[in-house]
Amino acid sequence: NRIVPTDMVILGEVGLTGNVRSIPRIEQRINEAKKLGFKKFIIPEGNYKQIKDNDSSIKIRGVKSIQEAMQLVFS
Repeated sequence: NRIVPTDMVILGEVGLTGNVRSIPRIEQRINEAKKLGFKKFIIPEGNYKQIKDNDSSIKIRGVKSIQEAMQLVFS
């Protein structure tokens, strides 16, 4: 059992094969989470390409699979 860092948000839709799919309104979701104090974001690779303003006070990483997300969370 491992604990996800308390300052991290993981967003996306997981497919049956473990792929992470894009979700709508990604920037709005990130902005709302920033207001709540979250600093690290793992989002779908497809959404990562849409991010326009990358605030230097937060860290955003894009992933293609749940395995890739797990590596980022627990590394």
